[in-house]
Amino acid sequence: MARELLPGRFARSPTWVWGGPWQMGLWGLRATAWALLLPVGLGASFRWHWLSPRPEPPSLRRAAAAAADRPSAETLEVPAAYLAQIQEEQNCAKHGWEPRRGPAVQVIDAFLFHRELDLLEARLHELYHWVQAFAIVELGVTYQGKQRNSTFAACLADPACEERFAPFLDKVHYTFIGSFPQCRTRNPWQCEYAHRNALGDAFAAAGGRDQ
Repeated sequence: MARELLPGRFARSPTWVWGGPWQMGLWGLRATAWALLLPVGLGASFRWHWLSPRPEPPSLRRAAAAAADRPSAETLEVPAAYLAQIQEEQNCAKHGWEPRRGPAVQVIDAFLFHRELDLLEARLHELYHWVQAFAIVELGVTYQGKQRNSTFAACLADPACEERFAPFLDKVHYTFIGSFPQCRTRNPWQCEYAHRNALGDAFAAAGGRDQ
């Protein structure tokens, strides 16, 4: 009987007659719920993200004050950028370690040199108080086999340039090597390998030991 009430193509679908109003009502209820809850959710998200108070960034003054007030037995959370500026004992205790009590470790900075005088000056200045010696090896040819003069030796022969490096020369062990047989093979990789291999001899000459 329900099919006769609806003309045309709707008469073929009994589901539309009996289930249609209920389905339309359910979707309408869902749409109404979304329309009500969506603005509320967006407003809560905006308030949480933009209006909630945020913690202040850590500062060195607060980290130092916390380090002074807290007992050393407690764990102290200190930003990594400030660890080098807090006392050594507190740095070690933060990770459950103790400061080294044995003999001092000898640190030697061994590196190759070509012609970068500004970088060399910066390196010596920054590491001077942290290492016992600098082992510098300069080569008298390029890795392609072309002859070149000693940049560092020429700098030390110039009073104006020598003055730049005078505060660091007491720790500098400088070696100038004219060439290697590998540099005459037209293989730049072999020449560079020989240059780097010479760092071992320069390290030993500066007092280093392989332990």
